[in-house]
Amino acid sequence: MPKSPIRLIAYDLDGTMLNNDKKISEANLAALAEARAKGCILLPSTGRPLCMLYGPIIEVPGVRYVLTSNGAAIWDMGSDPYAAVHSCRGDLMGTPEGELPADARCLARSPLSVKTAITVIDALRPFLPGVLKVFVSGKMLYEQECFQWEQENGKVGFRHEAGLAAIVPSLTEALPAWDGQIEKVCMFFSTDEKLQQARQVLNQLPDIEVVQGAPDNLEVTAPGVDKGLGLEKACAALGIDPACALAMGDSENDLALLRRAGFAGVVANGFPEAKALASYISQADNDHDGAAEIIHHYL
Repeated sequence: MPKSPIRLIAYDLDGTMLNNDKKISEANLAALAEARAKGCILLPSTGRPLCMLYGPIIEVPGVRYVLTSNGAAIWDMGSDPYAAVHSCRGDLMGTPEGELPADARCLARSPLSVKTAITVIDALRPFLPGVLKVFVSGKMLYEQECFQWEQENGKVGFRHEAGLAAIVPSLTEALPAWDGQIEKVCMFFSTDEKLQQARQVLNQLPDIEVVQGAPDNLEVTAPGVDKGLGLEKACAALGIDPACALAMGDSENDLALLRRAGFAGVVANGFPEAKALASYISQADNDHDGAAEIIHHYL
């Protein structure tokens, strides 16, 4: 069978391109370089906000565009992705628009309303302690108690470096300053029982999209906002037909991405629902270069 005319590769990070140490393996880096050399645009597609795209992710040669917050924001990081990412870090409450480099910009944003975001936060508070945070314009906002709990429990698999997040006294009081820029509400839970209970509560709320991006978290965006919509917006901005895109993922928040792309690859550790959508499932998992296997299969 002839190789497919893939022009863009949209790849999930956690559980797919990143191994369990939150790094990109040499084999995966080589596969991305090969794809880039063949003319493919590389599009990291993640539930993370822009500020969480640390070194190994943004230092992949040729990476300029990124789908973040499950499709709520699509960014052109410009000629210096490192500078774009770091402009979204730290206590930036006094600069709601951020200070992106001159040639970087948000290509598309699909925000939650302030009212809806606060309703979601109020619904999730009874399930603390855990990590409750909000992504706004590429930034990450915490209250001190949740930030401290994350540092002590490591629920996302690593400790945040200093200045990564903005600590605010109250998320509810902070969010009105970010009207039109609220990308996602996210919570990591201390137990699966709390996660399941919280999902039942969130399922009763109107005007939101709820997905599970990891075994211990829930992620909330505006209705209809998911990685599939993000892929459509990214492709429209770049002049590419989604039918010429390869999507790679592993979990529930990747399902819409896998459905919308012309080609869908899922790593061996993927959720059953993701594998059901795959046109190719790697034999290797994310800890053993499964992403590279998928890229080599298609290219």
